[in-house]
Amino acid sequence: MVSSKVKQEDEFILKITLESLVWATYLNLFVLISALLFISSGLFIENVFANFLTFLLFFIARFHGVC
Repeated sequence: MVSSKVKQEDEFILKITLESLVWATYLNLFVLISALLFISSGLFIENVFANFLTFLLFFIARFHGVC
């Protein structure tokens, strides 16, 4: 879905996809841990739901930023 615009998938695209997924996972985990430490319980639940979307946004931004 994210890399569907790429016509030719080769090893370079697969490498960038993997690196983007790892980068997005680390960044998303950092946001989640920061929310756990600094945000109260009511806002934390909202942040967890928003965190589902931020993972995809981080991945798309990183993938298309490198490609």
